[in-house]
Amino acid sequence: MSSSALRSRDQARRLAPWLFVLAYLALVVAWVGANPPGAAPDEPAHYVKALGAGAGQLAGRPLPDRSEEGLTSLTPRQTAWQLRTSRLVAVPPALAAPPWLSCNAHLTEVSSACREPGEPAPDRDVQPTYVGTYQPFLYVVPGWVARLAGDVSNAILLARGAGVIVALALVALAVLTLWDPEVGAASLVGLLLALTPMVVFLASAVSASGAEVAAGLCYLAAVLRLCRRRAPSTLAWVALALGGSVLSSSRSLGPVWVVLGAAVLPAVVGVRASVAVVRDGGRRALGAAGAVAVAMGASLAWELTRQAHPDTGGGVILGGVVPALQELSEVYRQHVGVFGWLDTRLPLEGYLLWTLGLAALVVSALVLGTTRQRVVLAVLTSVSVAVSVVVSAALIRPTGFGMQARYVMPLTVVVPLFAGEVVRSQWTRVRSSPATAFLGLAVVAVAAVQFLGWYTNARRHAVGTAGPKLFLGVAEWQPPLGWLPWMVLALVGSGLLVLAVGLAGNRSVGPQLSRASPSQRPPSETTPWRSKGVPGTTSKRKARWRTS
Repeated sequence: MSSSALRSRDQARRLAPWLFVLAYLALVVAWVGANPPGAAPDEPAHYVKALGAGAGQLAGRPLPDRSEEGLTSLTPRQTAWQLRTSRLVAVPPALAAPPWLSCNAHLTEVSSACREPGEPAPDRDVQPTYVGTYQPFLYVVPGWVARLAGDVSNAILLARGAGVIVALALVALAVLTLWDPEVGAASLVGLLLALTPMVVFLASAVSASGAEVAAGLCYLAAVLRLCRRRAPSTLAWVALALGGSVLSSSRSLGPVWVVLGAAVLPAVVGVRASVAVVRDGGRRALGAAGAVAVAMGASLAWELTRQAHPDTGGGVILGGVVPALQELSEVYRQHVGVFGWLDTRLPLEGYLLWTLGLAALVVSALVLGTTRQRVVLAVLTSVSVAVSVVVSAALIRPTGFGMQARYVMPLTVVVPLFAGEVVRSQWTRVRSSPATAFLGLAVVAVAAVQFLGWYTNARRHAVGTAGPKLFLGVAEWQPPLGWLPWMVLALVGSGLLVLAVGLAGNRSVGPQLSRASPSQRPPSETTPWRSKGVPGTTSKRKARWRTS
């Protein structure tokens, strides 16, 4: 290949991570514009909280009369819990959340034509929100932006847009942190399967969940980057600081996810090498730790002084274990994608495609990885399942509500991320043609399911689940600008994923090198993590973790 062709290929490869980011920007914007206002889990309540936080009302006011307005469809236990978490906030009367925001929630055969934005807004200057005691930090900017609008629909769109900026910035940091130009697209395969349609959907809604999951991705990507043999760049420490800070301050369990995520580093490289990583990081490591510590302190202070907590006991928790185990299959489906008010599922083919891709990634990691990598992957998978069960049994079921995947996704995304990191670290051992073909098929499947998720949700709101599968031209409800522009944008986003992988390519060393002896392979494949600050990190114990 000529030198000019090589330069052109390298320039295209440098564009690949940015195309990944652009692809997810297109997908999220397509969701923001085409999903009806209020058509996300608890979005009206989060919207009201944001309006209050945007005007400096971080805590709101307790309900004076223990009013049960809007809670009549709940069980007594659910009502009791929401009365404990509800607060009153002052809102501009023109922006007060009207009942039609959730007119077809859980009524999947009913289109969103029941929404009538022309109806007058409720005549009130205060509204209750049953997420009033939640950490307020991620609501301030979306709420401030929403208050610039003149009506409810535009206010929700503006609030969504503000949240998208935060979530997408965190995803971009994760992409750039994990990107390894030596192996190309293989360095992002774990992130591709971690960024499920559900992650994109959550990022497009008004709530803290979208930024929380994106922060989990960013923070864990930074932790995994610290595990590599090469010294981490400043970008990795920035990702650790921002991802950890947003994750800590997002919701009640944020600090827990930060601590568990940090434990991945010593699990992968050992305690002494972890100390070396932090010591070699110097001021960057100290700054990142300080930023995360401040955010954790603020979140814990709010948790201890403002947040409501369910009444639990040993008997209550033990009684919730079996139901928590039984709902794991539904929790997994939500990890992939269940939209609306968790009432709109993907077709079965979507779940099968994503599951096959995830299973293939995990199996590849188990086959290619070292003994230590396999053990760590097995432990991370087990911990993810255990955490889902514990959170459901101890924190969610006592409130009377069911478990939702978004409560634990900031941590459970570590499984595809780590599996992808194992494949990246062992990429030079893989024959080039089969590996490249597998990666290409996986990306095409991911792109197809991303568009399928958007289309499934769009059809549900355009004509209902009983309506025509091809709804263009017969839609009962249409988003701003109509359906076609948003559909094209979703297709563009899915196509950009495939294009990014095509440009990224890979630099596999080929079959002859995969059969070579260890002394003939590149040093990055056989040399363990080293540090000038800690002697003995190249011992046999540390050499069990070998990565580039």
